[in-house]
Amino acid sequence: MKSLLRCANEQVQQQKNARKKERLDKIPGVLAHTNFFSISFKFFGVSLREQISTDIKESMRSKDNARLDALRLLKSAIQKREIDERTELSDGDILSVIQKMIKQGSDAIGQFQKGNRTDLVNKELAMVRILESYTPQPLKEEQLKQLIDEIIKNTKAVSLKDMGKVMNQIKEKTAGRVNMSVVSSLVKSKLK
Repeated sequence: MKSLLRCANEQVQQQKNARKKERLDKIPGVLAHTNFFSISFKFFGVSLREQISTDIKESMRSKDNARLDALRLLKSAIQKREIDERTELSDGDILSVIQKMIKQGSDAIGQFQKGNRTDLVNKELAMVRILESYTPQPLKEEQLKQLIDEIIKNTKAVSLKDMGKVMNQIKEKTAGRVNMSVVSSLVKSKLK
């Protein structure tokens, strides 16, 4: 009797593994989305997703609840976007999720400050700082101005009509290391 149950359990497990493999085969791998991020955001050979999972485990072990909460929110946001897009996110896509969460947190901090809710301000500020640790180092203002000048020269932009070309190239080259609203104002001042 036990051997029949064992055989049945093995067959069920094999079927589950086969279905799981089929689902994984439908999802394009990270290498299909190789770009700047998937190369530069490897933490000692570990992808950004794996680093987040490792940090969640470390936060659980150290009982760092603030960090654990922020990372769990991040992981759920990543999973939500993967479900919505029905694809596995690359490191670049994960970085865009992180940046979106940082922006939302910053907006929430402003609202909480207006409402004199210092407890919520501190909580959001801690979350934003934790998320910022997963973003690349921002460009310094001098480097940014130099890059803008170089791109304007390369695209031969002379008026505000050419701003779109310049902004697209800056976005590609800076890849999340600058605030695009600051870039926009700098480009406008140079393209008058």
